[in-house]
Amino acid sequence: YPLIVPLLRYKEYSYYIFSGLIISVGGLTESISKFSYQSLMSYLEEISKNDSGKELKKSLFDDIISIFEKYPDDERVIVPLLKTLERMFERDEILEEKDLL
Repeated sequence: YPLIVPLLRYKEYSYYIFSGLIISVGGLTESISKFSYQSLMSYLEEISKNDSGKELKKSLFDDIISIFEKYPDDERVIVPLLKTLERMFERDEILEEKDLL
């Protein structure tokens, strides 16, 4: 995960990587969930420190909306996505950005 997650910076890859990442973060397997979540949170912390962080976070939320639109009835995607969102909103890096959505 530490090698793949930084590719979220690139719009060409972010949707596809984030789609897989949400399945991992919000999935049932604790070990996979733990490591994928740690990588995602490290990425969010890292981008929060630079000038393009707000734009990159907005891009992630655009991907989240696209995933919701593409898989509205697929529990295998929506449930992990909601779990991932829940875990993301527990972090200050997301909550400090009031105007992302």
